[in-house]
Amino acid sequence: MRLQKDLRARAAAWVVLLLSATAQATELWPLYEAACGAHGIDPDRCRCVLGAVVEGHGEAAARYVGLEMVLRDEEAATIRDNIGEDRAFAASSRFDVALNQTCTAERVGRLKETYRDAPSGAAAASEAAAAASGSGEPE
Repeated sequence: MRLQKDLRARAAAWVVLLLSATAQATELWPLYEAACGAHGIDPDRCRCVLGAVVEGHGEAAARYVGLEMVLRDEEAATIRDNIGEDRAFAASSRFDVALNQTCTAERVGRLKETYRDAPSGAAAASEAAAAASGSGEPE
């Protein structure tokens, strides 16, 4: 019985860990959608730019760029302190470069799957974590 609980807890931890990466990715899109909209950048191009920044510098750096664009300076500064000024600057530069690169319809389609609305992704992560942990099952 204790072994089953331990295994169930480990499985739940892995599910939460794996889904948290997806949740983080889906949380980036609403941030970028607002930032790009405020700067007049087409949503499809914005997805390509977000994808390029994440691929080049990671999700934390991409979050820094998005926060900086919507003038959430204190949050952006906290992330910049964690990732370092060089990486933050490189991510901002990558954003500018990606704006001028070609973005194919196929790439936009793939990125729409990756960076979808946060509420549905967060709800799915929450449901999956609850299922993996065995919530509601007798002990």
